[in-house]
Amino acid sequence: MKLRRAVISNMVVTMVLVFAASAGAGVLSGLMRLDSIMLGVPLGLALAAGLSAALLKMHRLKARTLAKITRQFSWIALEHGCKVGGHQVDWKTLDDFAVTLRLRGFEPLGWHTPNPLPKGATWVSACFLNALKTTLIEVQRIETLPGATTGAIGGVRLTVFSVIGGTIRTVTTDHKVTPTSYLLRYPTDVFASYPGLPLPRLLDKHEALVKALCGRTDKYPSAGLTVARYVLLQRERLAQTRARVAGMSGFKIAGIIDAFESNPQSKWAPPSDVLPKLPERSFAQLDASPAVKGGPPIVAMPAP
Repeated sequence: MKLRRAVISNMVVTMVLVFAASAGAGVLSGLMRLDSIMLGVPLGLALAAGLSAALLKMHRLKARTLAKITRQFSWIALEHGCKVGGHQVDWKTLDDFAVTLRLRGFEPLGWHTPNPLPKGATWVSACFLNALKTTLIEVQRIETLPGATTGAIGGVRLTVFSVIGGTIRTVTTDHKVTPTSYLLRYPTDVFASYPGLPLPRLLDKHEALVKALCGRTDKYPSAGLTVARYVLLQRERLAQTRARVAGMSGFKIAGIIDAFESNPQSKWAPPSDVLPKLPERSFAQLDASPAVKGGPPIVAMPAP
């Protein structure tokens, strides 16, 4: 309840200060008497100031939240061994994961970095696809640059991704869930986080999750995943999430964040009766969806 409590506390403090200042100024100047009628003026000013302070704080919280949702999500294709933004990349770590994943039947799909380039860090994603083309693994290698002030945390991040019936995005990851990522979750996604879990066990968890979902929904994993479609699915989710958050009040956003901090969540999914009713969709329909209007999902590295 920290955010909402802070808003209310700030509102009360503002009201008290404005009331004391305006009432004191009125009495000292001889323009006001200390009676119930005359005190209505500073009380009204205090209420207006307190409400304005609360609304401003909530507006800023909502604006900061919306600013974290990328409008035009795309990736830049990279050549193996290249520098990113003039900085060397830890290609060896990514190559080691490639060896492990080849042994499990996954083929590499290339290397990419977000567009525009992240500030304060180098970020390379190596993607791999299983033989059935139903499961994509993203291995992120993030390295914080010297002097960075963006709060980027270096390391390796793993995400295993499938789509059930063309619409149920199914994610198993070692990313630690933050209040913001929980707030920005999409209602029909099935998500499970296991921080610190090694890749083989993470993949086993994902396979078990997909199998359970198929049994509960009578739907099947969509074949034909590519990096471009992976990006389009994320772009689609971000657009839907942005529209949902834009319709929230700042106070509701604060409430969701407070609820998460009181009871952190590492897994979520819609109610069991929702998933079977979701319409199925082919990847061809995704390729012709509004998500493609944001430009090519994969672009070339811009000239220095």
